[in-house]
This record gives sequence, C-alpha cells and structure tokens, in this order.
Amino acid sequence: TLKELNLKRNIIGEQGAKYLADALTKSKTLIRLDLGDNRIGNEGALYLAKALENHRTLTSLSLENNCIGDQGAKYLAHALETNTVLTSFDLRKNQIGNEGANYLFNALKKNTNLKNLHLDDDKITDGKTVSAILSILNYTNNCLWLDFYRMEDNLIELLSSVLQRNKTIKHISLITNKIGDRGAQVLASLIKDSKMLISLDLRSNLIGDQGAGYLADALMNNTTLTKLKLRGNEIGPSGTKYLIDAQQNRTTPVQLELNGTLKLQCPWGHRLELWNSSMRKEMSEKKFKHRRASVKIECDICSKNSYHSWYCPCSMKGFDICEECAKRND
Repeated sequence: TLKELNLKRNIIGEQGAKYLADALTKSKTLIRLDLGDNRIGNEGALYLAKALENHRTLTSLSLENNCIGDQGAKYLAHALETNTVLTSFDLRKNQIGNEGANYLFNALKKNTNLKNLHLDDDKITDGKTVSAILSILNYTNNCLWLDFYRMEDNLIELLSSVLQRNKTIKHISLITNKIGDRGAQVLASLIKDSKMLISLDLRSNLIGDQGAGYLADALMNNTTLTKLKLRGNEIGPSGTKYLIDAQQNRTTPVQLELNGTLKLQCPWGHRLELWNSSMRKEMSEKKFKHRRASVKIECDICSKNSYHSWYCPCSMKGFDICEECAKRND
C-alpha cells in the first residue's frame, strides 16, 4: 500500500494535477504527497482542493513553486475549512499575495488540525506572522512573545482561535503590534474564557476607549489575570475610568499599567511606539542604505542607554524615552 509519493519536478501541469486529484480521491492509504515544482497553476489547485476537502489519510502536502495565485489559494482555503486530517501544508514560492493569504487565514480560524502552513514571506505581508502563530499549536512553554510583528485585528482573531487550543500558555506579550478596538474585543473574549492566563502585555498598540471597555468587562468576568499592561495605546479618560472601575470592583486583584502623566509624544507631537534595538537596526539600515553592527539607544530625558525605548523616527536622530522614565511619571 502506497503511503508516500514524491513527484517533485515533473512538470505535470494542470492536466496532470487533475489525474492525481482523481487518484487521491480514491486513495485510502497515502499520508505524504510532494508535488513541488510542477506548474500546477490555479486550475490544478482547484482539482486538488476538491480531492482534499474530505480526504481521510493525507497529513502532509507540498505544492511549493507551482504558479498558484490568489484564486488558487481561495480554492485551497475552501478545502481547509472541511479537511480534518492535513497537518502540514507547504505553499512557498508561489504567486499568492495578501488577498490569497487572507482566504487561508480565514480558513485557519475554522480548521483545528493544521499545525504548519508555509507561505512566502517576501510576497505576503503577514506570512512570517502566521507561521509564528501556527507554531503555538506545538508550544509547550508557558510564556508567549509575539512582540513587534505589526499584527492587525484580523490576525488577532486567528491568534485567539489558536490560543484556545493551547493548554500551557499563561503569559502573553503582544507589544508594538497594530491591535485596535476590534482586536481588543477578541482578546477580551479570550480573557473571559481563560482559566489559565496570568499576564497580558498590550503596550504600544492602537486600542482606544471602546477597546478599553471590552477589556474592563473581561476583567470583571475573569479571576486569574493578575497583570494587564496598556501603556502607549490611544485610551482616553473614559477608557481609563472603565479599567480603573473594573480594577476596584474585581473580586481578585489585578495590576494595571496605563499611560502616566508623561505624554508619549515626541517634541513635534508624534505618537511614540515601543521599539527594541533589532527594529532600530533594521530601520536604520533601510534609511541609510548600509549594514550596521548595532544601534545605540539613548533616552532623551535621562541620557541612559537601553535595549528598547519609546521612540519616534521623525527626525534624523529620532526621539527616545526609556521605560524607566515612562514609568517614573505614572
């Protein structure tokens, strides 16, 4: 009985993919299939997607470098919504852009078995982030750091669905992403349902008063969370009141970190974000067109050096406030 089949670099094309899809539909033993470098295209992806929808044995499929675009990704995403066996799917080196990636991301919110989805990071804005999120399914540590990924609310929905399947994570850090009120609502639902989460770091995001309201309500319906960091968001007086009221009326204590009296703005009025030295180095290399060994971060208030700071790149030098100075003004 055939369990593994490697047909890499055979240029089978769309028609060959159709024949293989027919055979795959009838197969009851195949576990791994490699069809990399075969010019399958979108039509070929459609044939294979139909075969995948209810396949019962295939756990690993590679369609690397097959000229599959956004439409092909849509077909495959539809298959992932009903497939309950596939755990590893390789779609690198195709022509899938952000549109096709979004079809796949939405399918992953319903698919509970896929643990590895490989996408082309160069073409897809969030490819690297999705790979990091899916790796949580195999995560055994109790601390999760997904800082500086620039995740927007749609990926927070994917993250939440994956986190619900993990039984070990107690501490989550999501510093300097692009989480807004909708993302805060999703995380609030996660907090409400969690019996394990102890700390959540949401510093340097885009959460406003509405999002603060969602989080405040979640705090009132959760007894395990002991620390919530929200410095550097867009929470105003009303949002702050929601959170403080929840803190005071909660049955178990929770430590809140909100904006202090020091405005996290540069002298020109721009909002500061929490950046680390790696981000600064990458930005500096793009700006000045040459590689740099390191970037020195010096606070414009106390002149101390640090690994990360609240930063605005609006001038040639930029503007920095270290964490110590930001906290000192609470």
